[in-house]
Amino acid sequence: MIVSTLQKIEPRRRLLWTGRIPLVRATHLWRLDDEGETTRVHTEERFEGLLAQLLAGPLRRMLDSSLERWLHCLKRECERRQSSAVSPR
Repeated sequence: MIVSTLQKIEPRRRLLWTGRIPLVRATHLWRLDDEGETTRVHTEERFEGLLAQLLAGPLRRMLDSSLERWLHCLKRECERRQSSAVSPR
């Protein structure tokens, strides 16, 4: 089981968390950049520890897959909220 801790929250701008499982420490940053009518989402992840070094490839593939799903869900929810905000009731 991974134990995650929020380290820094800047509403609508940045979220930094760390997580730990035996022999692995992860740091993940989500940055939201306002680009006028849109928002660009940047993610950065770093793994440290012996197990992270030994399993670098599988960890990267797992993370990439997880990020793709998460970003897809985020995009869908943002679009849903935008369409419901402009739709007449």
